[in-house]
Amino acid sequence: MDIVKKFKSINVYDYTIAALAVCAAIGLYYGFGAVSWQLVLAPITALALDYLAYRFLKGRDAFPKSGLITGLIISLVIYPSGPLSAVAAAALAIAAKHLVTYMKRPIFNPAAFGLLASAVIFQSSDSWWAAGLSISAPASFIAAALAIAAGWKIGKLPITLAFLAGTLLVSAAYLGPASLLNAQMLAAVLGFSFFAGIMLTDPKTSCYSRNALVAQGIFVVAFNLAFGYVSPSLPFSIDGILVALLASNLLVPAFNRFLPVRRQPAAQMPAPA
Repeated sequence: MDIVKKFKSINVYDYTIAALAVCAAIGLYYGFGAVSWQLVLAPITALALDYLAYRFLKGRDAFPKSGLITGLIISLVIYPSGPLSAVAAAALAIAAKHLVTYMKRPIFNPAAFGLLASAVIFQSSDSWWAAGLSISAPASFIAAALAIAAGWKIGKLPITLAFLAGTLLVSAAYLGPASLLNAQMLAAVLGFSFFAGIMLTDPKTSCYSRNALVAQGIFVVAFNLAFGYVSPSLPFSIDGILVALLASNLLVPAFNRFLPVRRQPAAQMPAPA
């Protein structure tokens, strides 16, 4: 069995949890020690609430790996101002996952919803402390590679590539074509790999077909750009990229209906966990 087959044989939830753990370790290595408590409390909160929701709302008694992933994502994105904001975001994420649904599926990406709701209610902020990428921090490129590989493994690589390519083109339009040769600018674009490979590709809230995935990725880039002109007038600071993701979640049924070319193979879609 070659390396590719071995990689494909790994459960996608197990891979994502391992990739997030590596991202956390890299962030801690580069000095973000203040996040240690939120790295523990946010995943535990999401895991416990997700288990209780499945147990009492759906009659399932299983270890909800997806809840653990949601808590880990939140802990790696939210600004380390204290663990309580991360715990609140995790609780709001799981509440949205089970209560804000359509056809028994969550409408919004749980982690994005929790982070945004926490920002609005508790004035928390996002720093993407374990998701950024810097030329001066070589190990951070490992995190970017793991995130992009996650998008490929789950069968949603088109949305990851569409978003990164769109972000690169927008950056080049602002800074000029010569910026495409600037290593720092390219690293800044790759810094979105965590978002593009792990959050955009959420199996329950993203599109199905290749064309629909590409359309959703481009929509997120465009919406985030437009939101940048509106956000300075808001009374609080919220992350435009998360708003763009949640807005795209609302359009997923339309994307799937009008761009139904080449549905992703069922074998690549993970079973609920």
